[in-house]
Amino acid sequence: MATPFKDPRAGIFYFRRVAPAAFRPVFDGASSQYKRTLDTRDPDEARQRYHPHAVIYEQTLAAARRALANRQLRSARVMVDDFLDGPSDEQLRGVAQKLAALELGAFEYANGLTDHAPGARYDFGGCFRPASTRCALRVPGIGVA
Repeated sequence: MATPFKDPRAGIFYFRRVAPAAFRPVFDGASSQYKRTLDTRDPDEARQRYHPHAVIYEQTLAAARRALANRQLRSARVMVDDFLDGPSDEQLRGVAQKLAALELGAFEYANGLTDHAPGARYDFGGCFRPASTRCALRVPGIGVA
C-alpha cells in the first residue's frame, strides 16, 4: 500500500505518484510526478487524507487510458474508411504510369538497350530535380506524368 510522502524540509505530507509518460499531459503537463499537498504535518491525518487523492489519481488515469483507446479506435476507423473508399483516379493513374515505366525499363534492359537495371534509379516518391525543371515521365501510350 502506498503511503503519504513527507517533505523532509517542511515536514508537510504529500500524495505523490509517478505519472506514466504517455499520460503526462493529463497530469500537470510535462511533470513526471503527480503531487498534491495533504496540508498536514500529522501522520495519522495524512493517512486519512491520502485515500481521496489516490481515488482522483486513479480516476484521472483511467479516463486518460479510455481517451487514448478511443483516439486509437477512431484512427483505425479512419484508416479502414480510407481503404474502403479506395484510391482516387489520380493516384491510380500515377501508379499505372510508374508501373509502365518499370516495365519499359525491364524491356530495355532485357534487350540490351540500356546498361542499368530497371528500377535501380527509379524514384517511387516525388521528383528530386529542382523545381525549375519539369519532372516528366514519358511513357508511350500513357502520356506525361
